[in-house]
Amino acid sequence: MEKYQNNWQQYMQVWSETSNEKRLMILKKVLSEKATYIDPVTEETLIGYDAINSYIEQTQKIVPGVSLNLVAYQEHHSISLAQWNMCVGEMVIAPGHSFARYGNNGEIIETIAFFSLPKK
Repeated sequence: MEKYQNNWQQYMQVWSETSNEKRLMILKKVLSEKATYIDPVTEETLIGYDAINSYIEQTQKIVPGVSLNLVAYQEHHSISLAQWNMCVGEMVIAPGHSFARYGNNGEIIETIAFFSLPKK
């Protein structure tokens, strides 16, 4: 079970990694090859390292300096629920929650994120 939380924390940190190569290396370490991701902004479910990596890169361009900070984490039966804050520096720009499922080796196979973006 500790492996799930370690993988989750590395996955959260990858959102602030600006090096494409390092980001992809970490994603390949913590995600399954066919991992899926969806959130309120994605138009469709993203599948695989490259699609998720590209989405993180887009997010960094839209929100320079973005990071995800873990607030709370729970897990059972190869499933986790994380509460986190999307931040720029010390400023919280959106609180969120993520549901994740893990494979037999502890790799993340599915992530579903929930958050509300600030109104402009």
